[in-house]
Amino acid sequence: MSASLPPDEHELRDLRARAYGPNADIQSDPVALARLSELEAAHLPKPIEDATDVVRADGADDGTVADPTEPASERSPAPSSAEPQSPFLRLVSTWAGRISLLAGALVVILVTASTVSWFFAPHPDARLDRDPIPADGVVFSMLDFLGAEVDVSTLQRYEAQWGVEPWYFEDEYGFQCLMLVIRPSVVEGANCVPPNVSLFADLTPWPRIRGEDVEPLPDGSILRFHYRGDRVEMFVYPASEADG
Repeated sequence: MSASLPPDEHELRDLRARAYGPNADIQSDPVALARLSELEAAHLPKPIEDATDVVRADGADDGTVADPTEPASERSPAPSSAEPQSPFLRLVSTWAGRISLLAGALVVILVTASTVSWFFAPHPDARLDRDPIPADGVVFSMLDFLGAEVDVSTLQRYEAQWGVEPWYFEDEYGFQCLMLVIRPSVVEGANCVPPNVSLFADLTPWPRIRGEDVEPLPDGSILRFHYRGDRVEMFVYPASEADG
């Protein structure tokens, strides 16, 4: 024996029979048709709200669930998913930025290398600047002794050091030459090289070449005069005691 149905359920069953049964006649009864629609709508299942589908009012999608009972004004703002880029990331995000970064790194490397090489490179013991004194008979006699064909317009004297006068000139072949004159009648270390080749002249000093008031250099020591164009740099290489 079936349980009794509520009145609206009973009415709905009868109207469905008139609408969908073998002897359907509800189409000719507008009142019954309207009542069927009303009951059908009333008996539709209500959707179940899933708490996991409730999104926060501020549109956060970080997996947190908003409390429906909490006022929207009291909810904590969701953290922004777009974190601000660091200056470095902004710099390397474009080709122009990468090129600028690379250029800056190369400058730092070059400056560092130059600084290191300066600290470890040998420094001259004396810098000899150009001297405007013109060539005299002693200089020309030394050139004749060397048998050099000199372009006289290129003759240039540099400041003397310990009685040694560096003289620069160019010969008939365009070679660059440096000779060391010790007055009144000595020429030492004459050397000629092609253009763009390092030019220097060496002198092995005798005991008193540095002067009476300076301690003489050990035997085997070398004075090297490097031609630098606007100046001549002198380096002193004393012989060690072990070489004696």
